[in-house]
Amino acid sequence: MARNKLVAAGMLISLWVMAALITMSIASSAQNIKEQRVERFLEVAEKAKDRVERLINIIYSNETVLEIIEDTGLIDEFNGNITLFNNGVDKLNIAHTLLEEGDLANAIGNATEAFKIFRDVYKSLHKILEEADLCKCEIIDAPGLIEAMYRALDRIERIREIASPEALEAIEGILSKAEEYLDIETAMELLSEGRVNETAHRLAEANRLIALAHSLLRKKAQELNIKRLTSYIKIVEKFCDRIERQINRLKREDLISKLDEAKALINDAKESLENGDYSSAILSIINARNLLREIEISLRGPKGPQGPHGGG
Repeated sequence: MARNKLVAAGMLISLWVMAALITMSIASSAQNIKEQRVERFLEVAEKAKDRVERLINIIYSNETVLEIIEDTGLIDEFNGNITLFNNGVDKLNIAHTLLEEGDLANAIGNATEAFKIFRDVYKSLHKILEEADLCKCEIIDAPGLIEAMYRALDRIERIREIASPEALEAIEGILSKAEEYLDIETAMELLSEGRVNETAHRLAEANRLIALAHSLLRKKAQELNIKRLTSYIKIVEKFCDRIERQINRLKREDLISKLDEAKALINDAKESLENGDYSSAILSIINARNLLREIEISLRGPKGPQGPHGGG
């Protein structure tokens, strides 16, 4: 009788243990499914970001198109969309960080906001092109890229001519970086290899830096929103941490030197901000963000050493 009671008790305990294990397994499986859904949505948002970024680069690469947009009174709307796009990129980076921290609700929230921004910016840019009587298929002009680079170099010289010595000191680093992107010999070499998109990207980056220099001249570096710049540096830091975790997980030792360079740029930005050198802080954090994006692209590709242009 006592033996039967012991057997029954043992079976009951076994059933309890099995039930607990099944419950834990179901909960774990449900969590994994949620994470996979969030990851898939972030991938969709990344594709939306890439689509908008390609269109922006195409527009920036054609000086004539920019002039037409300005002549039709749409340049402020265009620049506003660029700012909005960058806000979307920041939200998407935050979403990735939150996902890795296990905060699925806020990760999907930020990703959703980013996706909506990319969708709205894409529509708005097409509307701007339509109102300016431009067609996306007409604005890619590979032979005109070199000419556009020369015009951009002329704009840099005009900025130097009109800027006061104090203002020029604040933006000289930005202008010098823009000139690096506008190296004609490098552009000619890229075009001879058929790398039109990369040439257009270099021109687009230079135009963005020139626009930044214009903005600093108008507003003066000390009038920039320090709080927003500090917040942006923190966002790029989190982006850097996420990239570092991916590098470690994928064992991509070939990308560590680039990551160290990005970390150094972030530290330079923080130091410049503390010293009140806002122009240098902005330039350093922009370079850090761009370098981290290059690493992110390399992480999506095959494992192995990357070339000076990310394997491009």
